[in-house]
Amino acid sequence: MKNINKFVSLFIVLLALSLGSCKHSNPEEIKLRQYLIQGEQLYRLHCANCHQNDGSGLGLLIPPIDSAFIQSNLELSICAIKHGLTGPISINHKTYDGEMPANPRLTSLEIAEIITFIDVNWGKKKGITTISTVEKSLNLCK
Repeated sequence: MKNINKFVSLFIVLLALSLGSCKHSNPEEIKLRQYLIQGEQLYRLHCANCHQNDGSGLGLLIPPIDSAFIQSNLELSICAIKHGLTGPISINHKTYDGEMPANPRLTSLEIAEIITFIDVNWGKKKGITTISTVEKSLNLCK
């Protein structure tokens, strides 16, 4: 299944690149589309089971995805995606005290794609979270 997803992603990226000759496409737009496609697939695979497809969370058990919180706490968010998170956390004036499982196999690129997907879809932020940003944060994880 994972190979099929990679094939579909590669096909979509190649299709996007082939459309790159259109007047309205530039390399940054193509890269952003690639991050969004990959980020959505990764989010659905690793995050949606708990945080839901729409990022709404599960009541008082699992917090909603909040792009403003992620951007204000980017290092913590990146570390939590990779290494998990335990202990209380406050999002939108509600406290959650569950455990977020680690995703140690996610690469810096994959984490950057997930954060980009979240920011663009729920935060209305345009632009890519870079691999170097993720790597700097991962180097600072406590």
